[in-house]
Amino acid sequence: MSRFLRSAAAPPPADPTAVRLAQLTARQDQALAYVDRGLAANRGNTAVTDVLLDLRNLLRPPERPAL
Repeated sequence: MSRFLRSAAAPPPADPTAVRLAQLTARQDQALAYVDRGLAANRGNTAVTDVLLDLRNLLRPPERPAL
């Protein structure tokens, strides 16, 4: 039988927690990219730069302890 005629196995059901974590990670990456663009655009404006640096530090994920 041809391998093209075989039905593909159904993907396993998605874990809702994993899906939510992936969505949050993608949004966090988008937010960090937006902050980085703002930092690049406002290099001379120290007031805006300070706020964006604080925001970037808040958005940075916590460091995991070494095992």
